[in-house]
Amino acid sequence: MEDPEKFEITGISQITIHKKWIWIVAGVVFVFVMIVGPMFWVVATSMPATVNTGGYTNLKDW
Repeated sequence: MEDPEKFEITGISQITIHKKWIWIVAGVVFVFVMIVGPMFWVVATSMPATVNTGGYTNLKDW
């Protein structure tokens, strides 16, 4: 059996990241946050429509 292939570490990265893709991903994340953020805010600050808050009963007791 032969020895496994030897490789040498040159210190040069073989992974290339193009700035175009960084801007695309950043833009998608930004748009997502701008849409979903207000939705989370509305949900977090809204009152549930229950009998106690008068949401369904228009402040009339059952």
